[in-house]
Amino acid sequence: MGIYIAKRILFMIPILIGITLVSFFVIHLAPGNPLTEQLGLNPKVSASSRLMLAKLYGLNKPLLTQYLDWLRRIVTLNFGVSFTANHEPVITEIERT
Repeated sequence: MGIYIAKRILFMIPILIGITLVSFFVIHLAPGNPLTEQLGLNPKVSASSRLMLAKLYGLNKPLLTQYLDWLRRIVTLNFGVSFTANHEPVITEIERT
């Protein structure tokens, strides 16, 4: 029975990695990016500010690096800061609900 449970747990690891890969790439296939959603078409935001925010959020890194950073943050329950007006950590908003 112990061997069966160990095999099932070992098979779960690649499945979880596959699910996270699919989730991440589906998110990135959506048109636009988080900066477009956050800043909208605000003409007051300069190109240098957009580049600075892209660097801050890691959007200027290669896609594989972005995935590994994203996966690390999920595993450590660091979901970042909310894009809403209060700019609180997402984990705080999750705890509230």
